[in-house]
Amino acid sequence: MTTATMLPVLHIAAPGIELARAMPKARETVASFLRRTGWSTTRTPTICVVNGEPVLRAQWRKTRIKAGMSVLFQSLPRGGSMNGGSIAGLLGMIALTALAPYAAGGIATALGVSGAIGKAVISGAILLGGGFLLSTLTAVKAGGDQAAETPIYSWARQSNSAKPLQPIPCAYGRTKRTCDYAAVPWSSFEGNNQYVHLLLSEGVGKFEREQILIGDTVLWSAEDGLNPNFTGVTIDFYDPGEEITAFPVNVETSEEVDGQELQYPAWTGGFIANASGTTATRLVFDVVCPNGVGEVNDNGDFAFYPVGARAEYRPVDSSGNPTGDGTWSLLGSEFSKFFRSKSAVRFSVGGDVPPGRYEGRLRRLIFKSTDPNVSDTMIWAGLRAFITGPKSFPVSTIAIRAKATDQFSGDSASNLAVVETRILPVWTGSAWEEQATRSPAWAAYDIATNTEYGGRFSDTRMDFQAFYDLDALAASRGDTFDYDFTSTQPVPDALDIALGACRAKHKWLGGTLSLFRDEWASVPEVMLTDGEIVRGSLEIEYIMKPSDAQQCVVHEYINEDTWQIEEAVAPRDATEEMIADATRLQLEGVVNRAQAQREAEFLLRQNLYRRRHATFETEYEGRMLSIGTPILLQSDLPLEWGQGAKIAQQIGTSLYLDRKLTWAETGQHYVVLRTPRAKSFGPIKCSMGANAAVVVLDGTDLGIVEAAQSLTLDNVLDLEPGSPLPSLAFGLGTGWVRRGVVSRGTPSGSRVQISVYLDDERVHVEDGTPPPPLPTGTSLVLPTFPQVFGLTARIIANEVPRRVEAQWAPSAGAVTYVARVSYDDGENWTALGETRENILSAVVDPFALTLQVAAVNATGKQGPWASYSLAAPGADEVRADNLQATIDSFKAGLREKIVEQNDAALATLNEKLELQAQIQAELDAQSFLDRQEWRFQLRATSDRVTASYTEAITVAVGPDSAIAQSITDLQAQVDNIGANLNVSWTTAVTPAGALAAYDIVAKVSDSLSTTQAAMTIAAYSAVGGGAYSVVSFDAEKFIVKNTVSGATITPFVIDGTSVTISGTLIKEGTVTAEALNVATLDAISIQMGTLKGGSIELGPPGSDPLIVFSGAVPSAPFLDFYSS
Repeated sequence: MTTATMLPVLHIAAPGIELARAMPKARETVASFLRRTGWSTTRTPTICVVNGEPVLRAQWRKTRIKAGMSVLFQSLPRGGSMNGGSIAGLLGMIALTALAPYAAGGIATALGVSGAIGKAVISGAILLGGGFLLSTLTAVKAGGDQAAETPIYSWARQSNSAKPLQPIPCAYGRTKRTCDYAAVPWSSFEGNNQYVHLLLSEGVGKFEREQILIGDTVLWSAEDGLNPNFTGVTIDFYDPGEEITAFPVNVETSEEVDGQELQYPAWTGGFIANASGTTATRLVFDVVCPNGVGEVNDNGDFAFYPVGARAEYRPVDSSGNPTGDGTWSLLGSEFSKFFRSKSAVRFSVGGDVPPGRYEGRLRRLIFKSTDPNVSDTMIWAGLRAFITGPKSFPVSTIAIRAKATDQFSGDSASNLAVVETRILPVWTGSAWEEQATRSPAWAAYDIATNTEYGGRFSDTRMDFQAFYDLDALAASRGDTFDYDFTSTQPVPDALDIALGACRAKHKWLGGTLSLFRDEWASVPEVMLTDGEIVRGSLEIEYIMKPSDAQQCVVHEYINEDTWQIEEAVAPRDATEEMIADATRLQLEGVVNRAQAQREAEFLLRQNLYRRRHATFETEYEGRMLSIGTPILLQSDLPLEWGQGAKIAQQIGTSLYLDRKLTWAETGQHYVVLRTPRAKSFGPIKCSMGANAAVVVLDGTDLGIVEAAQSLTLDNVLDLEPGSPLPSLAFGLGTGWVRRGVVSRGTPSGSRVQISVYLDDERVHVEDGTPPPPLPTGTSLVLPTFPQVFGLTARIIANEVPRRVEAQWAPSAGAVTYVARVSYDDGENWTALGETRENILSAVVDPFALTLQVAAVNATGKQGPWASYSLAAPGADEVRADNLQATIDSFKAGLREKIVEQNDAALATLNEKLELQAQIQAELDAQSFLDRQEWRFQLRATSDRVTASYTEAITVAVGPDSAIAQSITDLQAQVDNIGANLNVSWTTAVTPAGALAAYDIVAKVSDSLSTTQAAMTIAAYSAVGGGAYSVVSFDAEKFIVKNTVSGATITPFVIDGTSVTISGTLIKEGTVTAEALNVATLDAISIQMGTLKGGSIELGPPGSDPLIVFSGAVPSAPFLDFYSS
């Protein structure tokens, strides 16, 4: 009779690592055993299996452990919480076998990785489109996808916003980020200025700030402080937990108040001030007078005028209903003040209130004036409630208080980016120290150990030396990890993202978190021969490259210098055709160009040289392996993989084997021995002994290997009693040695199926040369706010009225440009209109001025203003050609005649222009029953030279109108020299009248002057009857050419406001006038009835007079005669 013995109870973590074992006591229940041993079965999903059958927890108190009974506890790792404040689901206790990541099907879900992509990443080898093979275990993503969730493509789409109930970002390394709002932005009025208050959340942890940007413009830098172009801005930085003291952060702005005009005596409101569940302690009402305040008095002066407002409040309940007796109370005191301003006037009415929820109402103190000379319109601009709440946050924050200006506007407040570097605990060699770091190793260490958002692993469960060594290696190579986690990530995934930046991946050594790096190992960690591989289980897969396989890799990344999408291409000499068909990949956290280039070339090399995969089974040896383990393989199946045998006996340097080896007649043979710890010892030179089953080791070479590996031959062959015979691998030369990297493992009973990819030392060879420079050219990424650069301007002083001409460099992303001018140093601005070209010509007043131009993009966002100041035209610029001759310069009688004829001509021309304006207004209104347009454009441009031809035709009909118009425009530009010709034809019949017009304008300009010639020919009929026609010319010279003789005649010359009449225009003896008033008259003969003058001198021209008549009434005139 056989007596059964008590068997040990095992605790196994799927898929096979032994966590613990203990001997049970006789007739001890399962529950009692767990209490005695202290094993936890609640931290991870755990089941109890008795004699191969699972036992429910409810039966653990009743199930007794008997002799011969097999009791096994099996645990499955799991992911943890995905709370909104974490970047990674809390992993909890993960006691995995090193092979756990291999169980891609089931374990992937348990690790928090779901879907086919997660399983493929864990499995390791991924075959992408076009035959590109990824035989690497680090996290690499397919590129070329511009979907919003793709990190490098979504980066440019960001803007500041509040994201309640969303994960708090966690950044590592040096990043440029558009931070979220930590509190709702709010604004206030101080004097006549508006201030905006922003509190930005940088995320968990501390940071070393480098820059704050508005679009691409620096607002603040650690080196220079605030940009002097931004006035009224203060910035404060706070670490997690520090109290915000820059301004109140718990401010709620009512959405119901939205520019309602205030009346008297009627009230506007009430509107709820703060949300249900909040407690307000102060209310503020904001009022704006958009048209300014003042009145034009009888003297024509703009004088002071009073405005005022009264604000009231009352408490309400959670439903918004008044509480108590519903009485309204005055907030603070009534506001009343005299203002004199043509620009907008702003003021606030506020006061403290007892803690509670409130509604408010507002009205004017007096009636709004109906006098057109008075400006006193008032609108309710905002209602703010200051509520109770926390004044500190568990994240780093930036408090920005800025005066609303043209440089810092509403759009600017939502496009703030921060360049900063994460501060982490760093081991200096003797102690932990908080430093700004970009190390992938310390980022991964923080992800694993942080107790707030990470894996919460203690230092005792970390393979500290592996992370410390990786940090040193990354620093020597210049590898960095610069990344912002913005969504929840399981800890294993987050670890691999951080480590993937330096070709590393996490792995488990029992209950210790470690890592491995994809690199060439000088000595493999494990040696497996035919003696350890289950016979018949070895399968080798040769993955051939298709004929159309890509031979080029494009690594997409965000460049740390430009913060734009760039590409690193491998090979470096790839043609455009190769790049077009390349495999596009992304490696998250890589922003350094040299690093991006290295990784692109590494990925290309592994695609070329890692195309053999092997799968085989082992017994207990397989449980010694872990993902990424470098191994040495020997098998007789592929003849080139060497020969294997068992060592039956050792005598000195002679090894007696259990089988005969096949020896080559010539050449050096080598042997590699397997140590008791499954590592490789060798290769060692050898020769054949007495027969083919005896290997004699070369003593000299053996000594070299022993010294290199700090291991002796006796140590290698010193086995414990009962151990299997040691193995060796043998072959001619060393080319038969096969190196593999474990990529997957699947336990099955007492065996483990192992998958490896065969490595090649060429994969890891780097040339070490700097990366090729980035290609020059225009970036494909448009700026958030287009900016104007190179603005220059000048006042054209020899024209009346004065005109300003400006030009600037074309702005990337700009669709139109807007301009304005100020004559009082920016206190008031006058719009100059909008233009689609990067040139401007506009009429201005003849004073010193400041011109500003801003670019506007396709979404309507306006960039910052660019300014250019111009002095008033000096006296040296005023010449005769710009002096105006007034009508008073003409003698009475002639003056009235000129006025009459000029007025008639101007009236005719103005009627034509007015009719054209009405026709254009109808075209712009687009109120036609049928309207068709045709447009054609040719444009050629190169660097500083542009030529264009544009033709547009419009025909339209309405109930009472018909219009046909054709416009042709030609332009040529070289630097600042331009030429333009515009020709238009218009025919129209509208309720305003009928018009047929032909206009032509020719214009040239350079950096000093502009001139044009224009002609208008028009005929029209007015609504009241009568038809008119007009021909007008605009030119400096008017020339008539005789087509028969070819002679040219200039009948008159117009120079500025002066007209010179040529003698060829007036026939001799045909000038007739009732009176002639001239300063100097030169004539050969004069016939006159009466000659009057203050003094009459007779004599040859250019000499003293011979006769002088001089005198004045009533004095007697006198006559002097002079003779030579």
